[in-house]
Amino acid sequence: MSLRPSITRPLVSRWLLACAAWLLGSTMVPALATTISAGYEHACSVSDAGLPTCWGSVPVDPALATTRMLDIQAGNGFSCALSAEGTVHCWGPRNEYRQRGLNYDGRNAIWPMALRQGTEQSRLYATQIAAGMRHACALMQAGDVACWGDAGQGQMGLQAPAVMTTESALRVPGLSDAVRIAAGNSSTCAVLRTGTVWCVGAGSLLAGAQDDPRTPRQLPGVQDAVDVALFDGHACVLRSAGKVACWGRNLFGELGVPAHAGTVTTPVDVPGLGPGAKAVAVGYGFSCALLLDGRVQCWGDHSKGQLGTGYVPNQTGAVYVQVVGITDAVAISAGLEHACAVLDGGYAQCWGKGPALGHNLCYSYGA
Repeated sequence: MSLRPSITRPLVSRWLLACAAWLLGSTMVPALATTISAGYEHACSVSDAGLPTCWGSVPVDPALATTRMLDIQAGNGFSCALSAEGTVHCWGPRNEYRQRGLNYDGRNAIWPMALRQGTEQSRLYATQIAAGMRHACALMQAGDVACWGDAGQGQMGLQAPAVMTTESALRVPGLSDAVRIAAGNSSTCAVLRTGTVWCVGAGSLLAGAQDDPRTPRQLPGVQDAVDVALFDGHACVLRSAGKVACWGRNLFGELGVPAHAGTVTTPVDVPGLGPGAKAVAVGYGFSCALLLDGRVQCWGDHSKGQLGTGYVPNQTGAVYVQVVGITDAVAISAGLEHACAVLDGGYAQCWGKGPALGHNLCYSYGA
């Protein structure tokens, strides 16, 4: 299944598909995407030409619109992008926790992020990026993890309680030899080369995290992790052989088991994923998995259409729903009340509720 889409279809066809999908309850974004990220009230993608596109509450900064990017991540009122050269650029209207970061020349702007080591600053180079609610992180080539923004709940692992925010990226103590990273509401997690998952921050919801959020904690019972996904309230890990396990709150069945009060600190295997999963995404109160056969299956809160079937009243049992009309997805992401997928052929389709669905694409982005 190729990530390279056909470019023979005219733009007007993509515009019509976008509007038709909107009328049917989801939105097909008229762009040829290779990656996608759903934030709190916006979503972003990178085209096959490496150009960033965002829709919803945080558009792409014009200064970066023609810069070749490898990845883009949507947070809460801000976005960050990883350039082809490995530099990190952040922008957006929200910066109260310095989540847009500081560049290597000492300016708070969209230019390349800075990495601080002691009193020295240098340009930050990364291989992967992640955006949370009020902070963002970068995975560096050597496997170290550096973050910037809100540090007040231990999500950056900084032992000095007085450090509440930081504009420059700082290395997260104890997170090294990482191969994948994720950032959530007040937590940061990394999959290490050993297949284990380690997290910092009160929002990791692991045992003891509330009492000592700055100390890295290992996700128990997992030695075969491939990727990890976080949001506000729960998290999921993709394991080898296509298995998914989740932990945290389970008010809507977002862990894949019947809903209940309280917090689960040990990951629970998600049943019913058919052929197995190759990607996992979590939003607020719901989770989605990209199955090996290209279908997308979601579970948890579906009061806003997050599961891809339109509005359905919530139930107390775990409900697994196949997203309508998607059989050839190659990537997925989930946000506050919406989720998105990149389809084989390069189209990006979103469902749920909110400005991140890009309904205005029918009026302003079709040309």
